[in-house]
Amino acid sequence: VKALGGGIAVQHRMAFQGEYFADRYGIEATKHTPPVAKMLAAELPVGLGTDATRVASYNPWTALYWLVSGRTVGGMAMYDDSARLDRETALMLWTQGSAWFSTEQGEK
Repeated sequence: VKALGGGIAVQHRMAFQGEYFADRYGIEATKHTPPVAKMLAAELPVGLGTDATRVASYNPWTALYWLVSGRTVGGMAMYDDSARLDRETALMLWTQGSAWFSTEQGEK
């Protein structure tokens, strides 16, 4: 992705479907869904967003809670400390990170 000049847009589907995913694939597999911290460590452009009401809520606080706490809206712990983001980084992904995809950095 990086070599092609691309980025990764992440939606917070797992905040809502983490329990279902864990039941189907195992709790260990949830730790990699998606590996946002690893994407950032690889210096990939990452944006956070939502598809509104198709899969998840349009509420940004749900996405921010999921990335910072590592928990689903139902309270299930999905990520260890190395995969969770700090508040500033999570907010940056929702704002500046997503603006990268529409080439509107510095405008949005």
